[in-house]
Amino acid sequence: MTCLVGGPSPSTLTWLNGTKEISSDSRISFFTSTKTSGTTMTMLIDELTLYDEGTYVCNATYDNGDTVQSDRVLSVFYVSSVVGGSGFEGGTFTLTCIVQSPSEPTLVRFAYSGGIRSEDTTDTYSAVDSETVSTLSITSLSSSDFTTYSCSVYWSVSLYTTSQTTAEISEIGTVGSRFTG
Repeated sequence: MTCLVGGPSPSTLTWLNGTKEISSDSRISFFTSTKTSGTTMTMLIDELTLYDEGTYVCNATYDNGDTVQSDRVLSVFYVSSVVGGSGFEGGTFTLTCIVQSPSEPTLVRFAYSGGIRSEDTTDTYSAVDSETVSTLSITSLSSSDFTTYSCSVYWSVSLYTTSQTTAEISEIGTVGSRFTG
């Protein structure tokens, strides 16, 4: 997040979360520069979590005691889980991607080493839970379906790709096969 304060340079320029001043740590760093157009302070937060979501305030204080504040709202978008499972040749396999975000994604797609799987995909968004559940159902499983899948989530301004999961498909038998002794 960046804050630009025009005019004379403030004596202090800080970022607040609520009323608490934010300090540098292993995840948060600050960069300040002063130019003729004003003073700029950028706050960089590495490895965002849901707990980082909220309203941040850029607080500029001048020598005469005047204070100028500007709010920035940070919304965190992330994929909370990709759930796979196992199946048998000829059976059905369902892969589920759960996305937490304050707005509905533009697009959710399942990718694998052979490309994109979009057939048999359903997306359901809940504004109450701020959650999108996307499922991919693969019917009539074959050994070629055994691969690593990832869930890619697109918003109008960004892309987030989850960690991958592997569809475990047994090649030993088929659903309903019987063994006789």
